Amino acid sequence: MADTRTRICGAARAIFVSEGVDGISMRRVAADVGISPTAVYRHFNGKAALLAAVVEEGFSILEAGMRRARRAGTAREALLRLLECYVDFAVKHPQYFDFMFVLPRADARRYPDDFQRRESATFNILMDLVAKAMERGELRSDDVLETSLTIWSHAHGLACLHRSGRFGDHPRRLRAAFRRSMQRLLLGLAQ
Repeated sequence: MADTRTRICGAARAIFVSEGVDGISMRRVAADVGISPTAVYRHFNGKAALLAAVVEEGFSILEAGMRRARRAGTAREALLRLLECYVDFAVKHPQYFDFMFVLPRADARRYPDDFQRRESATFNILMDLVAKAMERGELRSDDVLETSLTIWSHAHGLACLHRSGRFGDHPRRLRAAFRRSMQRLLLGLAQ
């Protein structure tokens, strides 16, 4: 049988995926696990700590997809695939996406300091690809951090438009518009 901490995380994750942040309470998680709320607090000092543990899985899912995507062809092709992975993550894992990248979180990485210190595994993958594309002449030389922020912000904006219903309930429509839009952006950054 799984240890108590693992069972707590599993119950919290199930609630989170089906109902989002608002569905989680320490009491509800305790009830789902079959323990007292006090027992949950022995493992997590509050809801924020429990959510931080749950969201680690979301970052692991995204990071694994980004690491696979970065292996594609040229650096620019890899950038496009990596960013498609980000948008696909928003479509396939909306609760994680919203909590990780839309809702305010006290432990979220802050621009520019946290990114300059390379404290974001997912953003580091993007910055490394941008640097590689610049080194190879696939993107013009510029500030790697700011160029990475520009590219990520573009992808993030389109993902958020999808999450707010601006593309209807059509992930294929989003992906097609995303690909065209991102290709235009990357072409502009290459000149």
